[in-house]
Amino acid sequence: MSDSRRTSVTNTVPELIRAHALRSPNVVAVRCGAEVLSYGELEAGSSRLARYLRRRGVRSESRVGLRLPRGVDMVVSMLAVWKAGGAYVPLDPEYPVERLEFMTVDSGASVVIDGEWLADTGAAIAAESDAPLEVELDPDELAYVIYTSGSTGRPKGVAVAHRGVVNLVEAMGPVLGAGPGEVTLQFASFSFDASVLDVAVTLASGGTLAIATGEERTDPQALSRMIRGSGVTVASVVPSLLSVLDPQTVAGVRNWVLGAERLTADLAAKWCAQAGLWNTYGPTESTVIATAVELPAGLTPDDQPPSMGRALPNTQVFVLDDLLRPVLPGVVGEVYLAGPGLARGYLGRRERTAERFVACPYAEGGRMYRTGDLAKLSGAGLLHFQGRADEQVKIRGFRIELGEIESVLTAHPAVAQAVVVVREDRLAAYVVAPGELASAAVHEFAAARLPEHMVPATVTVLDALPLTPNGKIDKAVLPTPTVREPGRAPVTPAELLLCDLFAEVLCVGEVGADGDFFALGGDSILSMMVVSGARRAGFAVTTRQVFEERTAARIAAVALPLGDASGAVDSAAGTGEMPLTPVMLELLQRVRLEDLPEVFQSALVATPRGMDTATMTAAVQALVARHDVLRARLVPGAEARLEVPETVSGRVWVRRVDAAGADVEGEARAAVGRLDPLAGVMVQAVWFDAGADTPGRLLLVVHHLVVDGVSWRVLLPDLAEACAALAAGREPLLAPVATSFRHWARELQAQAGSAGRLAELEAWAGMQAGSDALLTTLPLDPAADLGTTVRRVSVRVPVSVTSALLTGVPAAFGAKVDEVLLAGLAAAIGEWGDQSRISFLVDVESHGREPLGDGVDLSRTVGWFTGVYPVRVDAGGSVAVGRSSSGSRSR
Repeated sequence: MSDSRRTSVTNTVPELIRAHALRSPNVVAVRCGAEVLSYGELEAGSSRLARYLRRRGVRSESRVGLRLPRGVDMVVSMLAVWKAGGAYVPLDPEYPVERLEFMTVDSGASVVIDGEWLADTGAAIAAESDAPLEVELDPDELAYVIYTSGSTGRPKGVAVAHRGVVNLVEAMGPVLGAGPGEVTLQFASFSFDASVLDVAVTLASGGTLAIATGEERTDPQALSRMIRGSGVTVASVVPSLLSVLDPQTVAGVRNWVLGAERLTADLAAKWCAQAGLWNTYGPTESTVIATAVELPAGLTPDDQPPSMGRALPNTQVFVLDDLLRPVLPGVVGEVYLAGPGLARGYLGRRERTAERFVACPYAEGGRMYRTGDLAKLSGAGLLHFQGRADEQVKIRGFRIELGEIESVLTAHPAVAQAVVVVREDRLAAYVVAPGELASAAVHEFAAARLPEHMVPATVTVLDALPLTPNGKIDKAVLPTPTVREPGRAPVTPAELLLCDLFAEVLCVGEVGADGDFFALGGDSILSMMVVSGARRAGFAVTTRQVFEERTAARIAAVALPLGDASGAVDSAAGTGEMPLTPVMLELLQRVRLEDLPEVFQSALVATPRGMDTATMTAAVQALVARHDVLRARLVPGAEARLEVPETVSGRVWVRRVDAAGADVEGEARAAVGRLDPLAGVMVQAVWFDAGADTPGRLLLVVHHLVVDGVSWRVLLPDLAEACAALAAGREPLLAPVATSFRHWARELQAQAGSAGRLAELEAWAGMQAGSDALLTTLPLDPAADLGTTVRRVSVRVPVSVTSALLTGVPAAFGAKVDEVLLAGLAAAIGEWGDQSRISFLVDVESHGREPLGDGVDLSRTVGWFTGVYPVRVDAGGSVAVGRSSSGSRSR
């Protein structure tokens, strides 16, 4: 049991907002697109509308429907309904007409405010006084009714009182952090209870609410621009939204509050290194949120899924068995919630309310809500989700009763039976029809009657549903969902890319060029993933185009190459301070600062005919401008780091030398001498000019701190492309860099300090402990056995041997090439010498380009990624090759 009771505040949300309006009338309260409303304007406008609603008969317990698009009018109307004493009922204009009509009638809404209503009554409302109303709100009076999916086939209205909203403001204010000077992103649908958190907590705390427009909610790039442009600092969203955003493009958000979906450790690790990250839990029946926890910055993708947190203030969380007895920590039970955040129940559904809102044996005269969620408490009192005890599921943050979807499907005149299940986090429907029936017809029928998030992704038509021996539907043996035949194969590169993206995000085997994305199960969130994937591949596609064109062929026809990457990549992502990586720190430990210029890499390449100094300089500057780390400056000291300026300096980048009689080695030594990491001189270029009609040569000398062997595979093609473009009189447009070295280095530092990595220290230290056996029968001679006396032996082996080493042998043993080589070394040393067992340590070097999380693409990133790790090899006697390889791998 988790109990967090304390004295509750007494001011209602309208009273708290009015106080801010009196103190700071000119501070922006709400903005959406070009519309901006100050606290003074919000207070005056809502008061005028509230007075008009009172004239229309709105009183305590009156329900007022709000069928308004996203924008400031929605917030003004919510506040006005509360001021008038009524309760609002959000009616999303995007919902099917039949569902909206049901919700309006079922809620008993006496007034429905929509765009037409506001236009007709605008003059009368404007004539009302903006003085405060003398309407006192009782904490137990109704504040809003939000409809959720219902198991009987109809949605049910959850009725929440003002007491719950006030408790939400007090409990979640510190979590969201939406006070004066802060800007909160409002992303959730106003028909989703998360919108109550955004509006009530932000405005009652004196912050600014930035409402995402409909287009911004479906386009990751547009949303990122809106977040930056509005100065958003805090946000409450579902985890699936973060999966399609790039952390670097929304770096100004300091606090993310996640909820309504299961959060994976992989996604959390990607974001918590950059900003504060909270995971929360709570059904609509508990006024949005009941538990919360701030996640540690050191979270790694390999950690267990984050917990749902502890009880919020004034909330009691119980994990009980079937007899309503508390279970021990670590034991799975059903979650029950109690406290002032509990809803009244379901509007007009007494039996359903009595079933879910039951007497609480741990609070005299109190109630508790049976959530149907299964969970267990850790020893630290953290709640960990374990599944559901009923047929309710969560898709994209929305709780869905599968029975409601099944009722809609069986309403189709040709459908005799229907069952809906969840396959890979998507809804799959199975229907039985006596005659011929196309699955597309059933899909269209459902889409006309259900909200988007409740429409099945697939519809499979069966002759009969499989049954268990007891006569119940055997869901475990339902066939794989039917997916339409792929159809025409893709022809163009853009079509091929989009077909692959469709198949990937829809989790289907193959999609043809004419396959309808939404008919195949796509939705708004998945469309954002398509847009993100297309942009990563170099094509500019908007979510609106996905919605309008729908097929890969039609989207490919309007997709444009990104061209200059400045529009696709945050230009500031690679600039600023960055931590030194382990390999850099190791270098500084063994090399004096004055000797650092001697640590470099270089390349000598041919240059095209007809080049001049200005053109070569422009080509090198384009290279340095695209790859930020080449501009870095080393800052030594206790907290050594690299600093990358945003712009390329105006210093001399290329030294011209006449190729005739040039001393290449001497020029190379001089270039190395000019390197100065402390002054930010990481690159030196020497152009050996052989004349207009003869190809010259360019010597590039780059300090090792900012380059490695793999980086040259990026730098040299980019240099060639820049030279070719400039020679042709064009601006060099180099391909974008998806993930900057700075971003990767910061991710590496964050993971290094994580609990998971720290837990590995003992194992790594143990591997290096002890003495290594000498691979010689003679004692070491300090005078002769020096690094300078080491001889290297090179042996050439036939192509057949190297081919087998690189392909057949690793495949046969399920190992990597370096593991096979280590096994061979262990076997060779085991055969050598008389010792029965030899143990020795090997430093294994790798390119180090590990992604460190979803969305990280290092294919075009320049920097020093090299990684070195120790491997202790035990060798001795004669061993079988297979056993040797697997043994080496396990160690």
